Amino acid sequence: MEVKKWLETIKTQVLDHWDQLADWVDREPKRAMLTGASLLACSLLFAGGMLWSQRHIRQSEYENLVFSALPSKKIQPLSYQSGDHQISKSQAISVMFSKPQGKTYQQVLDLLDSEKAQEFNRQVFYYPIVYNTAGIQEKYGVNPDQVTIVFFEKGKEKNRFVVEQLTDFGEEFIPELNRLPMWSIKEIEEK
Repeated sequence: MEVKKWLETIKTQVLDHWDQLADWVDREPKRAMLTGASLLACSLLFAGGMLWSQRHIRQSEYENLVFSALPSKKIQPLSYQSGDHQISKSQAISVMFSKPQGKTYQQVLDLLDSEKAQEFNRQVFYYPIVYNTAGIQEKYGVNPDQVTIVFFEKGKEKNRFVVEQLTDFGEEFIPELNRLPMWSIKEIEEK
């Protein structure tokens, strides 16, 4: 019974407030219209600010948590906001896709920070899989739980390899990385 009375009281109060609002709109339609428009504008500004700040927060997280741990000049970060654009507009780019954690990821960073990295003849860009994992997986066909390095030419994938599939990581990684852009040679050999 007590709940029923409480619900009736709430209903009565809501109806009273609604009637007061309707009376105010009837008495001062211009002021009511300006108030409604102001509330709508503030809501839109707040929503837009949230979307804008979310991008900047994510980029800041990338820079502070992920990219600050990159030890080598051989591996460069791809910006959260412009990574896809940079891949599609580059003439030729090698990109490493992986989560910023795990044994294989750490092995790659350690190797690229060692003396052996001198054998590597260019840079690799790092695309961390932190946000939108399913979208990245679908767009680039990568497994987020593996370290995959893909060579793109004019935005199109030409060659790739998965680090976990190497039988002798220490001996095969750098040569495989150096062979990555040689997709046209592989195509000729296959014909």
